[in-house]
Amino acid sequence: MSSERLAKLRAKLGERPDGWFKVMNQAEDEAEIYIYDEIGGWGVQAGQFAAVLQGLDVSSLKVRINSPGGDYFDGVAIYNLLKEHKATVSVVVDGLAASAASIVAMAGDTVAMGKGSQMTIHDALVATIGNAADLREMADQLDVTSQDIAQLYADRAGGTVTEWRDRMRAETWYSAEDAVAAGLADEVVNKCGKDEKSNAASALPQLNLAALIRDAAREPEPIITADLFGTAVRMAHESAPASNHKPPAPAGTGTGIDFSILAQHCVEGATL
Repeated sequence: MSSERLAKLRAKLGERPDGWFKVMNQAEDEAEIYIYDEIGGWGVQAGQFAAVLQGLDVSSLKVRINSPGGDYFDGVAIYNLLKEHKATVSVVVDGLAASAASIVAMAGDTVAMGKGSQMTIHDALVATIGNAADLREMADQLDVTSQDIAQLYADRAGGTVTEWRDRMRAETWYSAEDAVAAGLADEVVNKCGKDEKSNAASALPQLNLAALIRDAAREPEPIITADLFGTAVRMAHESAPASNHKPPAPAGTGTGIDFSILAQHCVEGATL
């Protein structure tokens, strides 16, 4: 079912008269490449990419991806071209990095997922014809290719090739947050807008979370757990004016206040 989903995305891209692969915002020592198309075929071909990359004498290169994937060998060639370039490569997945496009993403010195973006990994697949011997030979070749792909994921994210191969066989779709948790990416960008951050910081003193946490614990100096913090936030939701920013209650357990929880909910630069 998911393979059909990828095929439909690729077919939709193929309906366009021109592929979408451009170099933009080129400055004296930095450049930005957009890969907004299929990898290989009628989309972004490795030879085309190599010709463009060869002309970029920069130290900083941002690669933005929105692609349903495509040809493995074009994808791995682009991966190797980026790894060998002298520039520091920062990859940003703006929409989808699926299949061969996820391989390209692994070339980044840093990999960021845009808000709402996804990454997809799966075993190598091919359409082929032939006799029984031909098909058995192709099955063996697919296993070799899938092992190579799993190694690329393991090199970046850690874990074993076997673990990544299992995830590939399951055809795993990662949300932006899931990709970071799996080690395929480093961060989610654009998660909190500037207005959200400033509103949250200004609203917290009005919500008086410190007092609410103490009330929830019913002790003068309680051990502050994530559960108590969540309770305080929910109480703040009920007591604060509707115009106030109301951060969602964080999940998790443990002692002490983990201020990274605040940042995860767009509450940056604020104190309790």
